[in-house]
Amino acid sequence: MKRMKLLSLLALLTLLSLLLAGFSRIDQVLLNTAELSSAAAASGSKDTVKITVDEAKKTAIDDAGAKEKDVTLKKAGLTTDDGIVKYEVEFYYKDFEYEYDIDPNSGKIMDSDKEAMDSEDYAKMKLLQERASDKTSDKSAEKSADKPAEKTSDKSSKENRVYSLTIKDVQKIAYDDAGVKEKDVVLKKAVLTTDNGTDVYEVEFYYKDFEYEYDIDPKTGIITDLDRDPMDAEDRAKMEALKKKGSEKSSNKTGTVSLDDAKKTALDDAGVKEADVVMKKAELSADDGKKQYEIEFYYNDIEYEYDIDPKTGAITDLDRDPMDAEDYTEMKALQKKDAKETSGDTGSVNADKAFEIAIAHAKVSAADTKKKEVKLDYDDDLGKEVFEVEFKAGGKEYSYDIDPETGKILQYESEIDD
Repeated sequence: MKRMKLLSLLALLTLLSLLLAGFSRIDQVLLNTAELSSAAAASGSKDTVKITVDEAKKTAIDDAGAKEKDVTLKKAGLTTDDGIVKYEVEFYYKDFEYEYDIDPNSGKIMDSDKEAMDSEDYAKMKLLQERASDKTSDKSAEKSADKPAEKTSDKSSKENRVYSLTIKDVQKIAYDDAGVKEKDVVLKKAVLTTDNGTDVYEVEFYYKDFEYEYDIDPKTGIITDLDRDPMDAEDRAKMEALKKKGSEKSSNKTGTVSLDDAKKTALDDAGVKEADVVMKKAELSADDGKKQYEIEFYYNDIEYEYDIDPKTGAITDLDRDPMDAEDYTEMKALQKKDAKETSGDTGSVNADKAFEIAIAHAKVSAADTKKKEVKLDYDDDLGKEVFEVEFKAGGKEYSYDIDPETGKILQYESEIDD
């Protein structure tokens, strides 16, 4: 009888200890969940982060017991994952791949992972090391140049934007990071852009109810920014439209992208409304024989320049740069021009009068002219709005710039008509 009581008591004690252990584990789970929720709430938005990416990198590398010069960086950027903002830092060090999530406000480690490298990791590490070496060589060449670097025009800087990493290379980097295959995604954008004077590849795509947006360094292939957010109704509509365009292209049908469509694509990409921007250019042009829409506008102290494919509607090039003094002057002239056109007041000289002034100076009659063209436009060299008058007469080509306020001939030239 005593033995039975003793066994019963031992069983009861064992049960109580298991229950207490279970409650302890539940409390720990609840505590961890609360800490993660607190970290997520503290993360806020990308506009309100308190620590820099360099500080996040240092936190991760220090935690791994390494030095920055000894690691091979794979990713270091501010990301948004399901609405939670965090720094993701990933690197290779001593046969291991390290992955860190860093709180952008407190600087604390939210999550970390360390795994032994496999053959694919070694191949990626070698490639990143080669790119880093190329980038170092580029910097050395710049420093050793005899002439200091001068500010170049937008056109010349675009021509010099040639990198060993292609669009296809950075698409693969983004897809690998997301753990997806190219055939399974709907590509929204893959383009080399300039953002505040810094070149970056932007890759955006839809996959399984999520929209992914990557910024990737064009020299190293390092991911510098990433958003991963659930798709909303507008995203789904865009995805379906892109699928339709892709289907038309694959069946050799020509697209029907209008100038208005191209403008909307550019404005939507910039996240602005047409009424809020100052439109600088919106036209179909030819670059090296290839047609493209050029959409350029000013908004909130930034100049945006888009190239858009007239068949697919895809963005093929994009620059975003802070406005300089010349840009502000041009923007004001365009605003003034728009105000005049809206009110019907185009100054004391209209297009017909400007043409009369030009042919009087050229000493030809209107009847003798051909291929006449008169337009009111902003002249970068003169720094003001002018009437551009062009025509042919008597075996010569004439070109005039005439002040729309005074009718004064600001500059002109004539040459033999070939």
